[in-house]
Amino acid sequence: MRIVEIASRLAKLRPVATAIGNLRLPVRVLIYRRGSLSVTGRLVGAGRLTIGKYWPGQVPRTAEVVVRKGGECVVEGNFVLHRGTEIRVRPGAKLSLGSGYLADDVRIDCQRDITIGHRVAIAAGTVIMDTDHHDLTGSRGRTAPVAIGDDVWIGLGARILKGVTIGNGAVIAAGSIVTRNVPAGMLVAGSPAREIRPVTWTL
Repeated sequence: MRIVEIASRLAKLRPVATAIGNLRLPVRVLIYRRGSLSVTGRLVGAGRLTIGKYWPGQVPRTAEVVVRKGGECVVEGNFVLHRGTEIRVRPGAKLSLGSGYLADDVRIDCQRDITIGHRVAIAAGTVIMDTDHHDLTGSRGRTAPVAIGDDVWIGLGARILKGVTIGNGAVIAAGSIVTRNVPAGMLVAGSPAREIRPVTWTL
């Protein structure tokens, strides 16, 4: 049974892309069918990055990681990107990944600095951005760093916007738009997200 399981997993991979990635990059990579990795900047760290994972019965869909020249992505632990995810690290930007996963169709757009801690669960359809993409009169600037602590759970379809720090153990309710800092161990919900109550949770 174990041999069948291993064979089934191997059949889902892009073996050539995985092999090339592991030869030319210091980070270990595991690329599933329809997964894509484009690095003209730096992808570094002691961890492992899995791109495009999907479960039995699911149809594989494109999952992309793009690190542009002058950009950097650091992978510290085991970080899994499921099908439909999209990560873009722009020139001069830095994305740091601890450990955990991005579920289906999560988008991360890093133009300056985004940090995601360890044991983080990010549900499907979430968007994380450290930029407005356009200048706005009266704003404090187009970009501002985003920091997501350890043991954070971000619910389905949440939006994490520029300049936000989310404390360790916090929970972001589904559909929330986070525009301000979230204290450690706090459940927030709404648009814009507001503090609801202290919580604890486990992955």
